[in-house]
Amino acid sequence: MFKKLFFLLLKGTILLMILLLSGCCMFPDQNKLEKNISCIGLIMIPSSLNNNGDSIVEPFATAKVVLFGSEGDVILTETNQEGKWIAQNFKSPYYLLEAVKDGVIIKKVFPFQSLGENNINVGEANAYTSCQVMIYEIANQYYENALYLREVPDLVIPENLVKSVEKVYRENRNPFNDPFIIRMVEDLVLHQF
Repeated sequence: MFKKLFFLLLKGTILLMILLLSGCCMFPDQNKLEKNISCIGLIMIPSSLNNNGDSIVEPFATAKVVLFGSEGDVILTETNQEGKWIAQNFKSPYYLLEAVKDGVIIKKVFPFQSLGENNINVGEANAYTSCQVMIYEIANQYYENALYLREVPDLVIPENLVKSVEKVYRENRNPFNDPFIIRMVEDLVLHQF
């Protein structure tokens, strides 16, 4: 009885190993697939106000774009005249986008998940996404591991902060080094965390 049980267990283990090994051969490494997939996005910046006091946005054209991966990889690209960017060779599950032009910076965090598509659109980077990243950066300055990159896209931003950041962008300034904006975010972080 023991020999029969041992033989069945051994046979089952061998069969399981064959299935696992054949699965590895049939399904290519996801990292190799991801390198061939393009990721696209759009970067927009507030430029003026309309008659109703709403922000009018325009493309953040010809800006340098750096994508910092959560696993340490860095990807460089730039925007075209329409504010669109495209990049490849993604290796991390999350990226922090930083677009820079004439000293003005726009940021966004986005997940990268390859689902077999040829092009993955990660949406728009704008004043709202810059506010999300500011909160992430300042929260982590005050409290170690206060926020993780994966949590940034879910942050809900107060309207007064977004309006203030839009105003700084309309003045062609960088909100990431504006003392008033930094104080607003610090107050928010100190009261929320």
